[in-house]
Amino acid sequence: MEITLQFDVDLRRSQPDFRLTPKQFGFLLYLALRRTDGSRGYVSLTEIVERAPRWQGQSASSAGKEIWRFSVEKSWFAELVEAEKPNIGPYRLYEEATFHPSREAAHEFVFANRMPRTTRTAGKHHQRRIGWTELQAYDLLIQYGVYIPALIDLILQRIGQPEKLAGPMDRLAAFRILATLHKNRGAPALARQLAERGLVLARKMDQKDDVAYLLDQIGGTLHIDGRDEEARKFFREEIDFLKQWGTPRSEFHLAGAYRGLAGTLRGLGDIAGARTAIAESRRFAGRSGNEQALRLAIIEEARLRGEELSEDEIKRLLTDVPTEHLVGRVMAMTTTAERLLKAGDRVEGKRLLGIARQEAERLGLKHGVERCDQIAGAYLDDQV
Repeated sequence: MEITLQFDVDLRRSQPDFRLTPKQFGFLLYLALRRTDGSRGYVSLTEIVERAPRWQGQSASSAGKEIWRFSVEKSWFAELVEAEKPNIGPYRLYEEATFHPSREAAHEFVFANRMPRTTRTAGKHHQRRIGWTELQAYDLLIQYGVYIPALIDLILQRIGQPEKLAGPMDRLAAFRILATLHKNRGAPALARQLAERGLVLARKMDQKDDVAYLLDQIGGTLHIDGRDEEARKFFREEIDFLKQWGTPRSEFHLAGAYRGLAGTLRGLGDIAGARTAIAESRRFAGRSGNEQALRLAIIEEARLRGEELSEDEIKRLLTDVPTEHLVGRVMAMTTTAERLLKAGDRVEGKRLLGIARQEAERLGLKHGVERCDQIAGAYLDDQV
């Protein structure tokens, strides 16, 4: 049985203790999005305190005690986890948790803890103040690739005009979220414009993680547009920035920056440089524990070497891509389909490419659809 963390009206009626603190909300959101490597939803306390929103910096012992109290206070949550001991891991979800909200359920989920409010600021009328819990939810959902149309509509409705948000941190978060969303949905020019505006704000506020992230997004949009020479400069700038200043998430960012650099160098015909860059991406992905980046680096390394992965390896890489990270899964399927077709496996390559195209179309990933069509044109006589 699959448990769907879909906090809807019925659940709220049946559970009077549903209202959550921001910290509890962040924890549940993380569990809802996180899919691990097949061990029935295993999530360690170490992972929670390192990655879950608002839990970073705690000890595993204090986190375990807090989660234990949470499970006692919230009877519905106790049904989702079992704990061996209250102060040490591991905690396990009974079944794999997913997040597939309808528009109404998305409203309930996001606004369960804090309803947004409107405030007036001198010189600016009706500025919207978005609760940090809400922004945190949007950020994680987009990072995990949950591009369900109803959820996109909600995000655009709430933060689609960053200049109307009260507070520079709110505006910066909105620029970051929207840049990622539009880039992945095939609107690189709009994404780049938003990322550039966000970058100015991030530099002004000395938010180094945001500077690195937005440099990466700008490089990515230029790469999508085929402007690899310009894209290379932004990925290089991001790498130099991180090595000079460092951030708490430097290794995480460097895995993505080197992967982006590898893609642009490949586009420029520098295969040797691309191989060096993707090796660095793989190294930093391993050091930061970024499983998604590690899988993408492995796939790209094989592509750059002109090697074919074994059937078992391809299956493992594909099935290990988090099902919630829908964009990542489409990318992995598209890359693998191209490799199979190139190797002459027309049946399996066409089947996989058809699935990737269908998913890209469903999610509104314009450049994903175009990429599938390009591959079909190169290797197939008919449409997928």
